[in-house]
Parts: sequence; C-alpha cells; structure tokens
Amino acid sequence: MTPPDNPNLPDTTSTSLILRIKQRDETAWRRLVELYSRLVLYWCRKADVPSQDRRDILQDVFRTAFASIDTFSKSKPGDTFRGWLRSVTRTCIADYLTVRMTRYPSEKFSTDTFFSLSSYSTFS
Repeated sequence: MTPPDNPNLPDTTSTSLILRIKQRDETAWRRLVELYSRLVLYWCRKADVPSQDRRDILQDVFRTAFASIDTFSKSKPGDTFRGWLRSVTRTCIADYLTVRMTRYPSEKFSTDTFFSLSSYSTFS
C-alpha cells in the first residue's frame, strides 16, 4: 500500500537502479533519495518522531543505506528494496530514541512510539 502523501512512488524499485546504486552511481543515489525521502519521512511521522528530528533521521537512513547497500538482495520471495529500507529506517528510529532517552532522561517518551515501529508492515 502506498502512503497517501506519496501516490507516485512505484510499487517496486527497478533492478537496474539497484545495480547502479550498488556501483555507487551518484545519479542513481540522487534518484533513490528523490523517490524514497517522502516515504521515509512518512514512516517517521507514523512512529511519532517529532517533526524537528525527522530530517536528521532521514539523513541517517540514507547514510546507513549507502554504507550497507551491498547487504540488500532479493534472494527470497517477497524480498523488496522498500522492505529493506523500512528495516533500515526502523533501526535508525530505534537508535534515535535510545540516544534521546539516554541524553534526556527527564523527557517523557511514549511507549506508543516504540510499539508503532512494528506497525510498518502495512507499508511494504
């Protein structure tokens, strides 16, 4: 299901784009960021990340994706780039929350934020 705020996102990521990304093609990376930034921000909103922190997480997601793109493969039925990126996003959000809770222990964090990380399954 495509999020309502990004109706033009393709259902699948082209194999040729993925190959070019794995070859560190700068144009392909720009295209990937262009295609998926709104979706990553959508996932951040769904996880109740404060709006002022979403762009930082977005950068972390694409930095992590760049560093670990070679771990993505379509070796099993149902493997998708979007699912892999969602997993990267979930990890970055969890890391962000862990750091915030450690740095600012007096802040109130809703446990709903943690539980909402698992709610992405409908957005693969």
